Amino acid sequence: MQVKLSSQEHEILDYGTVYLFDKNADLTFDITTDNAFHFSISIIFKEDESMDSRVIANATGQQINFSCINFTSDGTGLTAPYELAIIGNKKIFFMFWAYLEGKNASMAKVRKVEYTLYREQ
Repeated sequence: MQVKLSSQEHEILDYGTVYLFDKNADLTFDITTDNAFHFSISIIFKEDESMDSRVIANATGQQINFSCINFTSDGTGLTAPYELAIIGNKKIFFMFWAYLEGKNASMAKVRKVEYTLYREQ
């Protein structure tokens, strides 16, 4: 059986849930398209004294970094798909949401990231 997923006229290329090595570990996606175009996405978790949760996207060449600052246990992430690139005249989008998992305050928590990669149909 073959299943194809889509959302709002966008093909879902990949999706998943990843548990990071520890709560502040980075997550990197190395992507090579059918026409051999290569780019990378990194999600980087940081904390600062402001206590405000926010995402700062920065693209340099074929590297896109999402700096996730002060992400909480309740879950934080992008509230709309982020346009990554145009490949073969179709836009590629990325969406993610991250949580800290673990209920016991005395134990270390682990970071869980849910993501979806889309392409225009």
